Amino acid sequence: MDHARLPEPHEWKALCAYHDKTLNPPEEPPPLGVAMRMVAKIGGFLGRKSDGHPGADVLWRGLDKLSVITEAFQVFHPAF
Repeated sequence: MDHARLPEPHEWKALCAYHDKTLNPPEEPPPLGVAMRMVAKIGGFLGRKSDGHPGADVLWRGLDKLSVITEAFQVFHPAF
């Protein structure tokens, strides 16, 4: 079963590198649910046991920040 993925390789690579605090992103993209949780954490979602699923506000903030993270990633890692 193929999982839904983030659309562009530079986006999920930047997301994974930022989230994992590493210079080398993984070879394969994360499943969409995992990626959206990463985006939500960038947007301020704490992910505690009783928090439930991330809402639209934290996802929006996370996506906004992800665009800046992706631009910086492309500047410093043009090979990706």
